[in-house]
Amino acid sequence: DQSLVEAKAKADFIADFNDIIEDIKVGEETVATAVMEDENINVTFKTSDANEIFEGAGVVLNALRNLAEDGSTIKINGKDFTLNEELDISALAQAILGDGGVEDFLNNGSLDADYTATVYVEEGYFDLSGKLTFILDVDPVEVEPADFIAAFNDIIEDIKVGEETVATA
Repeated sequence: DQSLVEAKAKADFIADFNDIIEDIKVGEETVATAVMEDENINVTFKTSDANEIFEGAGVVLNALRNLAEDGSTIKINGKDFTLNEELDISALAQAILGDGGVEDFLNNGSLDADYTATVYVEEGYFDLSGKLTFILDVDPVEVEPADFIAAFNDIIEDIKVGEETVATA
């Protein structure tokens, strides 16, 4: 029965995808963890480095690209992409991040994007539809009070309006 073949192909795909995205590494460093549950993909970033976030998003997308056959499609934030040799991974990552890019994600700490996909695999094809969620989970870094005070004093030493110094502190 074709529906059973498709259901098994979908379950196998999700299991394989989860194996790849469980620990997302940039170089040797794990920058994020991810899981796909009920067609929703949740990515938790452990870094606030914009380049590592962008590269980590690329790792997730490359995993999708490697598991799905050419011709598979994904629509995210209203933009359509076809998985093939010409796929621009950075354009797809940018579509996920939206107009505000990495900067908005860092400021807000999370983002959601609805997606739909038609995934072709050796056994046939299946559709996916869900939400892609990025979460920033970074522990604040403790700063030495003396370093903070020195940096603050440097900033407020000459308080200017335009080019004119209006106060000193």
